Amino acid sequence: MLFLQPSIPHYRTDFFRGVAKFYTIKVFVSSDTNRIKESKFELSTFKAVKITSLKIGPFLLYNPLPFIISKEGVVLMLNFCHLTTWFVLLCRRIVNRDTILWGHGISVKRYMDESSKPSSLIKWQIKLSNLVWLYTEKEKKIWCNEGISPKKIVALDNTLSDVERILAFKPTKNKAALKIENKIKYDRVCIFSARFTLKERRADLLKKIIEATPDVGFVIIGEGPYKPDFSVFDNVYDFGALYDNAKKEELFSLADIYLQPAWLGLSIVEAMAYGLPIFTLARSKEIKQCVEYYYLEESKAGVICEDVDALVTAINSCEQSRLLEMGNSARVYIADNLLMNNMVNNAVESIKSLEY
Repeated sequence: MLFLQPSIPHYRTDFFRGVAKFYTIKVFVSSDTNRIKESKFELSTFKAVKITSLKIGPFLLYNPLPFIISKEGVVLMLNFCHLTTWFVLLCRRIVNRDTILWGHGISVKRYMDESSKPSSLIKWQIKLSNLVWLYTEKEKKIWCNEGISPKKIVALDNTLSDVERILAFKPTKNKAALKIENKIKYDRVCIFSARFTLKERRADLLKKIIEATPDVGFVIIGEGPYKPDFSVFDNVYDFGALYDNAKKEELFSLADIYLQPAWLGLSIVEAMAYGLPIFTLARSKEIKQCVEYYYLEESKAGVICEDVDALVTAINSCEQSRLLEMGNSARVYIADNLLMNNMVNNAVESIKSLEY
């Protein structure tokens, strides 16, 4: 199998290793990995090959030759702005080669509109492919309602590497001891762990919440161009870009709430695996949420508020027993639905279905 990805992030390592146990795979990447490393984002150690490509705004052109001449199946990205993908799809029947498209299925930035009226260009790409991998069941249902056969769409149940390790982790020290070690003096602690690379993650609202809750401690993990200056807050403990598992285990173990106002992605899988309830804002045209928001809707393992004031009230007033109850629900949901083995098996079984 040949794959095309922008890059291989660290959280995707176990997925490719898992698929590689069943198929010989080769992953091509289109992005400049050196530039990604400079942004302090950790890439996977899984071997990838840089493909010749040109990106102009949202549009991507790449060398189609490896995917045209391949006798094996190929997995490309479900993105109508990838112009070369259209060419590869149109060649599919000529070269008699299976083509899988992998993506969100619905634009995160246009989710409110596209969830009721999906993109006609994406629909065309889906029809030209053999099979589509989407991240969650919710997006699969949206496309099935548009007349796409459920046999053609596989919900992978998108998750991250190390989720099994996190579920198995048991802290050896209690919250009080961990707070003392990390010099955190607050009874209630929220943690935020995501990159500040997009305006849509609404760091401005995170800052507003911190300002409104001086009696709550905030652990911040992440870097990026849209990161506010947290040094002005006495109740913020900023750890920057952090990929040390032992340290992250400490910080998630001492926290009571995972807080992220908008653009919830795979970071909530990590937090839920650690047994933390998720506090966020409701998806709207102003508040963008990634497809993993569905996991919070399904699990009920957190609090979704309509505005910042309600979110502040929830942070301050939620009973500790209720936080623990939601945190336990979060762990159970991850263990039942979002193990990496499950994601790998969904992918592998779908590939096998094309062989008959």
